Amino acid sequence: MVTQVSTFRQRNKSPVTPKSVMTGVTLSSLVICPNGELTSSMPLTVAVKIASRRDTKSIRIDGYPKPVPLEVALLIQATQGTRVPEIIQLLDWEDLRDHYRMVLERPIPCQSLYDFIRSYNGTIEEDLARIIMRQAVTAAQTCCRHGVLHRDIKPENFLITLDKLELKLIDFGCGEILTNKAYRLYAGTTEYSPPEYIMTGKYHGEPATVWSLGVLLFIILCKKFPQRQDLWNINENIWTKKGLSEGEIYIST
Repeated sequence: MVTQVSTFRQRNKSPVTPKSVMTGVTLSSLVICPNGELTSSMPLTVAVKIASRRDTKSIRIDGYPKPVPLEVALLIQATQGTRVPEIIQLLDWEDLRDHYRMVLERPIPCQSLYDFIRSYNGTIEEDLARIIMRQAVTAAQTCCRHGVLHRDIKPENFLITLDKLELKLIDFGCGEILTNKAYRLYAGTTEYSPPEYIMTGKYHGEPATVWSLGVLLFIILCKKFPQRQDLWNINENIWTKKGLSEGEIYIST
């Protein structure tokens, strides 16, 4: 269980905005991680996310006597049990009347995967893309296995460390509890919504996650978002890109 640290509540009196993240904050207090393995009284660099309580629902999860803000609950549920390196770690959180705050690990040095791709010199090699995607898939699989639908998998929602190339999935603010029923609301980034949602107005969680991972892979390798013609060519197995190995690709819609 993530315990709440009073030192954090006393030191952070930031104004509330609908959604804000403060990075590089130094936290000097005792921190107990979800798996109970790490305690530290040394200064710790973290990210602090502040989100408005407006239109935010809460749910009940095991181990907590009161309903928990959905984003907090999803992150706790996604990382329950053994620590998951591919998902950002929640160190502390606080639920207030009009907003909630989350204290999250902040790997150093790191940047968003979006910035990493954009600043990479030339085309990202397939071996490097494989390293990145293996971690992204692991994060998505872990979420689904724990009953969590992230629903906003994209380069902006991954951090990557610059020294070890370790990936971490962040921002569960668009997420939902994963069910077998069809969803009719897509709360994530519209461009990543699956084709069945565009055609029918509904989708299922796990196939939609697979679709967003495919879009992520395309962006990593091509440094651009797939256009309609790209998707048509891929489905017809005639899509090519200089420098990439050949292989059959098929899109199921």
